[in-house]
Amino acid sequence: MAQQRADEANQTFNDYKQQEDQNLADKVAGEKAGYQYGETGATLPSLEGKSEAYKNAFSEGFTKGAAVHEEALAAPGLAQQRADEANETFNDFKKQEDQDLADKVASEKAGY
Repeated sequence: MAQQRADEANQTFNDYKQQEDQNLADKVAGEKAGYQYGETGATLPSLEGKSEAYKNAFSEGFTKGAAVHEEALAAPGLAQQRADEANETFNDFKKQEDQDLADKVASEKAGY
């Protein structure tokens, strides 16, 4: 009787451990797949038949990957914006230099 209870407890623990291992594997696989789909902007697959652990991790991974994807899409626009701002700053500087030179020439002509 005690041996039977010990065997049942061992089996219960083994079943629990196997389920936890499977959940961990599903989480790792789900997050990795979700990240890849989010990062590439690919059409989402059906998650039918996947475990809840996989689905939840897929969602988290997708969110992280989508953020990277959005950042990558914004990067060229951001680079162009920074270039435009640098050009505008330089143009303002150049206009001020031209104006300073014109003022200097005008004051020199007025003084002669």
